[in-house]
Amino acid sequence: MKYFGTLFFIMLLLTSFSQEEKKVSIHNVYLLNGSNYMTAPFEDPSVFQGMASESQILAQDLTGFTSSVLYPGMSGENRTTSLLIGLSFKDKENQILRLGINHRIGMYAHTNLSKTTKTPYDTLTSSQTGEQYFVDSIETTYIQGDAHSEYLGIEASMIFQTADEDRWSFFGGFGIGLGIAFNNEIRINEFNYNYASGFQTSYYESNSQRSEIFKADSYLSSTLFFPLGIDFRVGKNRPFWQRVHLLLELRPSLTVASIPEYTTVVNPAMNGNVGLRIHW
Repeated sequence: MKYFGTLFFIMLLLTSFSQEEKKVSIHNVYLLNGSNYMTAPFEDPSVFQGMASESQILAQDLTGFTSSVLYPGMSGENRTTSLLIGLSFKDKENQILRLGINHRIGMYAHTNLSKTTKTPYDTLTSSQTGEQYFVDSIETTYIQGDAHSEYLGIEASMIFQTADEDRWSFFGGFGIGLGIAFNNEIRINEFNYNYASGFQTSYYESNSQRSEIFKADSYLSSTLFFPLGIDFRVGKNRPFWQRVHLLLELRPSLTVASIPEYTTVVNPAMNGNVGLRIHW
């Protein structure tokens, strides 16, 4: 998190500059948290062999393996958090300039391979009829490759909002983000399952797993996004609760990044947030 201090300092400079203008003041603080759905592309295993050239799993003979898209580029680690301040304009009450810091973790590429081998295992003979039944030994191997990174950056967005004094309000706008992606990792996993299957029987014999993690260089990432959302003011009468707002915000976005050992990506994404806004 060594980048956090630098980015926060830049944000303070921007805030100080804005406060010098008499017509601009800080009246909002935002905390947004959610998940980020990004269409991480499905890649050929050769791409991951280039990104993780030391992988022993990918160095094995892959003859007979087939590719399959097991998921469309979303995982539980695609989370995002933003901490923002809102600058209000004296002559434009329904416009807010949000400045702050965004942190997210996500996947930018993946691949999947599988192979199933079936061999005769045993023969069962009925003591009553003499009929024979065959049991097969089945071995299935899955190989999964994921490329993940962690991002920390600054963002700025211009928000246009309906009347703020109403209990419910709606907002939309546009924004940009710029930051650095670090903790860049290539993860390769192999799963092996062995089981017997045949007449009236199917049972596991054994399974095993091995994993590899490779570090990659950091890179810069920029994002253009369009926030859209609903704002709900919690209180109607008490001054404290009148300042507290709950938010639901969607962010269609487009991210551009040049990733070392990979390629330059232009990825569309959809970010969904729940949030808290304190207004005074």
